[in-house]
Amino acid sequence: MGLKGAALGSALTNNLRPTLLLLYIVSPAGRWSHKCWGGFSRSALSISKWGPMVKLSVAGSAVNLAEWAAFEIVAFSTSYLSTRHLAAQTVLTTVSVVSWHIPFSMSVAISTRIGHLIGAGLVSTARRAAALYGCIFALVGSVDGLIIFSLRSQLPQFFSEDPAVCAMATKTMLAVSVFQVIDAFICFTNGTIRGLGRQSFAALVVIAVNYSAAVPVAIWLELGPSGLELNGVWIGLGSGMVIIAAIECCYMKFLRWHDCVESAKLREG
Repeated sequence: MGLKGAALGSALTNNLRPTLLLLYIVSPAGRWSHKCWGGFSRSALSISKWGPMVKLSVAGSAVNLAEWAAFEIVAFSTSYLSTRHLAAQTVLTTVSVVSWHIPFSMSVAISTRIGHLIGAGLVSTARRAAALYGCIFALVGSVDGLIIFSLRSQLPQFFSEDPAVCAMATKTMLAVSVFQVIDAFICFTNGTIRGLGRQSFAALVVIAVNYSAAVPVAIWLELGPSGLELNGVWIGLGSGMVIIAAIECCYMKFLRWHDCVESAKLREG
């Protein structure tokens, strides 16, 4: 099916995920979750109560949208090199996104866990859990990066039969592998901040750093006098990710987590 098959597969996946989650909730396997969720009620339809949740969800979505748009911009810039460079960048992005789904899925779990602990007022426990999760995410990112680097010659062949495209992708796999460690840690910081209910801060940081530093530097390294081409794209984006991680870690370090507890109580009413 070619390109149509890729689009169809993506659409089916996006529709399958909420369907499976709903089936899990109503199935015997998901009944344990009913201990902390009493099911649907008419009060959930009261629009007047949606304000706090909408603010949190919009900020959380802005983080993912800002990161996605940054990748799209640099992907477009690779077309100025050649169509083969664009094809190789598409291969690298696909490999990176597949790997990213592992720490991102984990980040959803830790945001829920941290949120529960904050809601219960267990600040010390939440801090210890966050420290442990940070180590786990760094380990997961390292393993992902090691696997990608070990298979750097084989992975491009799943996506292209053009030897030149495969060679370009293989040449850039080291930068992509290192990027996985940084990206996994970003999933940790963003997940923890979501659990603290401070998504708006993460959104501001991601948007500011990506579009004032990461994307411009990536394009300059790619197309500028350094001539790093695709390596420049990933070095630039990775450098921005390091800055984001550092800012978010400092924010979590100096944030008064007890204030997050009070904010959660206010949202609960």
